[in-house]
Amino acid sequence: MTLNQRETTDRPLGWLLLSVSLILTLLTALNFLILPRYAAIGPAVPIIGDDGLVLQNDDPEAIVRQDFPLELVPDARFYEVTAVAEGWNIEAGKHGWERGRIVLLQQVADGRFRSDLPHVLALLKGDPIRWTFRETFEIGAGAIHLVARIELLRATGRLHVYSYAARPMIEAPGCRAAADFLFGGWVLLLVAMLAWLMLRLQFGRWITVPLTAVAGAALVLSMLPGDLAAPAKILAVGAIDLVSSAEVTEKEKTAALAFNFFRIAKGGHVLMFMAVGFMFALARGASSPLAVLTLAIWFSALCEILQLFSPNRWPSMFDLGLNTGAATAGFLLALGIGVLWRRYSP
Repeated sequence: MTLNQRETTDRPLGWLLLSVSLILTLLTALNFLILPRYAAIGPAVPIIGDDGLVLQNDDPEAIVRQDFPLELVPDARFYEVTAVAEGWNIEAGKHGWERGRIVLLQQVADGRFRSDLPHVLALLKGDPIRWTFRETFEIGAGAIHLVARIELLRATGRLHVYSYAARPMIEAPGCRAAADFLFGGWVLLLVAMLAWLMLRLQFGRWITVPLTAVAGAALVLSMLPGDLAAPAKILAVGAIDLVSSAEVTEKEKTAALAFNFFRIAKGGHVLMFMAVGFMFALARGASSPLAVLTLAIWFSALCEILQLFSPNRWPSMFDLGLNTGAATAGFLLALGIGVLWRRYSP
């Protein structure tokens, strides 16, 4: 088979793989994001009384908090947590985590809270209007108790929580079986794409190698279980400027760790997917920039959606926007550098 014949075969094969991946993406989104993913196994348990709870703090160095224990239902793997809250003149402290906070904490056997699973339901400052906050959280391995926390953490003002409730949940029947089937489809597609990559290398398209390395790293890091995020945790601990102070409480360290871990993780999202967009632009060849940009955006969204298969990870619209926005920025940056290079190079 001649090189031209191979290239003629390779192009429709690439479009076929792309089409299959788009179909799998739609099926994955349908299974996890549109069809019911959770089923209640009990009623919603009110965490605070009918009168709600009002916290008032006038000292910017003080911590005002209330903790409410919540027993785990044995078979519950998830909890849907709902709170209705409002704030007045909440002045945030000098650190980003010093706010009005509504948090669900998981406690392990030795009494420690899992700071890598803070489950922040609301992080409030200013004058937030009365709002209903609702999230579904997965219960991590080793958790034996839940603690619902409401606090003004070195933040002044008034926080009124009208209601706070938790409902034990399990995965909806058939959801896991469909997920296993889809995961098998993704594995087969990955094998087919690796074979297609080897075919591309025969045509001298060596730029495919760094593109695959960057895209593969983004995909792997996006799907790593939450328990394997130790390097990011180490960075987060190093960024806590209160650890060396004898006055800081262990609970404040936990809050700082959660906030800094969030900040570092989101910064990593931006850098990683800027690199993805940049490499897509370099590898586009004679293809339409709009078509390749669309592909880069789709891949960045896919990395977030596939977190549905990873323990203690779940996709969010915020991360989806970070991924796709960063990929677009990296793509446009590469195009801009290419234009300047062509204009000013000798």
